[in-house]
Amino acid sequence: MFQYSAIGMALISLEGNWLKVNKVMCQMLGYAEKELLETDFLKLTHPEDLDEDLKNVQRLLRNEIETYQMDKRYFHKDGHVIYAHLSVSLIRDSEGNPEYFISQVQDITEKKKAIQSLEESERIMRLAIETNFDGYWDWHIKKDCEYMSPGFWKMFGYEPSEKKHHPSEWQSLVVEEDLFLALDKFNEHVSSGGKTPYSVELRFKHKNGSIVWILCKGRVIEWDQNRQAVRMIGTHTDITKLKEAQKMMSQVSKWEALEVMAAGMAHEINNPLAIINGYMDQLNFILKGVKDIESEVYVVLSNVKKNVKRIATIIKALGALSRTINHDEWKEVLLSDVVKEVLAKYKEKFNGNEIVLRFENNASEMYLHGNRSDLVRAIENLVENSFYQIKNLNKEKWIEVRVLQNEGNILISILDSGSGVKKEVRSKIMQPFFTTKPLGHGVGLGLSISKGIIEQHGGTITLDPLAPNTKFDVLLPAFIRKKDDKAA
Repeated sequence: MFQYSAIGMALISLEGNWLKVNKVMCQMLGYAEKELLETDFLKLTHPEDLDEDLKNVQRLLRNEIETYQMDKRYFHKDGHVIYAHLSVSLIRDSEGNPEYFISQVQDITEKKKAIQSLEESERIMRLAIETNFDGYWDWHIKKDCEYMSPGFWKMFGYEPSEKKHHPSEWQSLVVEEDLFLALDKFNEHVSSGGKTPYSVELRFKHKNGSIVWILCKGRVIEWDQNRQAVRMIGTHTDITKLKEAQKMMSQVSKWEALEVMAAGMAHEINNPLAIINGYMDQLNFILKGVKDIESEVYVVLSNVKKNVKRIATIIKALGALSRTINHDEWKEVLLSDVVKEVLAKYKEKFNGNEIVLRFENNASEMYLHGNRSDLVRAIENLVENSFYQIKNLNKEKWIEVRVLQNEGNILISILDSGSGVKKEVRSKIMQPFFTTKPLGHGVGLGLSISKGIIEQHGGTITLDPLAPNTKFDVLLPAFIRKKDDKAA
């Protein structure tokens, strides 16, 4: 039985010498039986595996264990490495003294090479995926553990060392309503046996508090005998910029439609309005020569004149709204000068209404390629909005304007001592013709015009919902002009 065993077998002395070996053992190591008996297992064992092997031998001799098993490497006679699975038992005499070892050795070289080849393929695949996508994940569902690549975490502002390899780690970052969507998509994918693709757009919370849009794709690659998902892999791609571009395109489309409508309205209304205004002037002139005209007539005429003037103001605003931007006319604009120009216009208004102006500027060299007069109008509308909101307050009145560098952009913040914008109107505040002012005190186009101008210059304008007072933030792309550059 010893000689005809399907695996290698050997009897080994307490000193490590081969006492007896079978045919399979000789073939496995490439030695003739006589050659192999003249050596010992210590010389044929890979040095990296020898220490563990000898420790196990000592445990057998101390009677701590009855047998041990391990994977180890042997050197073949021609020098190449043999991977083997080793099982060792110690034979003792009738008095319990150690006599020799029995070793059973199974050649697992091909199996090891297959595993190494698979691991290398997975490594290359993972490297390829991580090179072409922002993040890669590998979820062992049954074990409830998940590998997330370094790029996976970095897109959310984390170092890999800050997070554990567990599904709960990324799930805690997903916006709650989107997490339900992700789980629904996963269930659809699994219940279809993988036929329904797993692809979903999710919002993740960045470490800095911002939102990151992610396109998450994956598929189950391993199922058990009951067709239950065992392992799933996938990729994460940051689509935040794409989402922002889509939003901007949507806003631009709406804006362009509004511009067309505004241009048409301005044209259609402006002409008859001019005629009405002319008739009113003529009627006033005629009535001045007529005696015994009731004073109420003049009051009525005066009111008509005021309303005609109000309509004219609206038409003027519509004209500004529909004005076509000509990028060929854009020049380099020093943004801090734009803000200073606006504040200079309001100096007397602020002083006359006892409003304190606070001005902070650390972006004196930041330029933008754009239309200066449009940018002045955009900032002026925001300052006018703050001025109107606080001019009649009975408490301390102040307006604070900050012009700051912000990672290659310029951030213009306009704050005031008002109580802020009510929550229920925040989403409407920049819509055309929406106003919280009493009738006759505004047409609701100032902020929407500012929004359009800022977006046409590649920027954003937002109302800060967390600020205790009213605070608008304008973020615009900017650059520091080199000293030898000249303004266009």
